[in-house]
Amino acid sequence: MESVTVKLRDVAKHNISPEEIMETDDAVLAAMHRHMQLIRLREEIRAGEVLSSIEKLKLTETEAADRTKQAEEALSAELGQHRVSLTEQQNIIRDLSNDVHAVRTSELASLEEAATMQRQID
Repeated sequence: MESVTVKLRDVAKHNISPEEIMETDDAVLAAMHRHMQLIRLREEIRAGEVLSSIEKLKLTETEAADRTKQAEEALSAELGQHRVSLTEQQNIIRDLSNDVHAVRTSELASLEEAATMQRQID
């Protein structure tokens, strides 16, 4: 306690002028101003890095979307071709079915005619 008292008595002998305080205030304000500039610059750098990252991500996503769209268009065209081919195959099957029906009808008519002739012979 006594050492603190001695120290305070020694300090009490000093005088600090308002000019000294003003000079240090100016230095402190300049340092604070520079500090704020550096903080602002750091935040702008971070924002620029985030923006750059977002732009790269957007480009990647856009390219992926373009590739997907191209693949979709190719698959759609292929599906259209398959539909045409399927329709053609269905038409062929229908025509063959009609031909089979006509042959069966003709065969039945021929069998009936043969049976009639056989009865006439017997």
